[in-house]
This record gives sequence, C-alpha cells and structure tokens, in this order.
Amino acid sequence: MKNYGTLILTYTLVLHMRLTSEWRGKRAATLSIVGFSGVLSAFGGLILF
Repeated sequence: MKNYGTLILTYTLVLHMRLTSEWRGKRAATLSIVGFSGVLSAFGGLILF
C-alpha cells in the first residue's frame, strides 16, 4: 500500500508542478528523476524488509 501511495503522490506532484507552475525542461526532468528514485527506494525497502 505504501508503494502505491508513493507512486501516486510523486507523479501527482510532478503533473501538478508541470501544469500549474509551468515547470518545463530541466526543472521538470530533475523533479521526475527525484520522484522516480523515491519510488524505487520505496519498492526496494519493501522487498528488503
């Protein structure tokens, strides 16, 4: 359940920032990379523990 929450929250934040604040290009790419690494760490933590 935590993994899906992290996934939904991360990509909702990315979409919100791109649509409302007009984050494009490097800022949006950086936010996507940070979000993707957060999702990977959540999945990795679930598998390990």
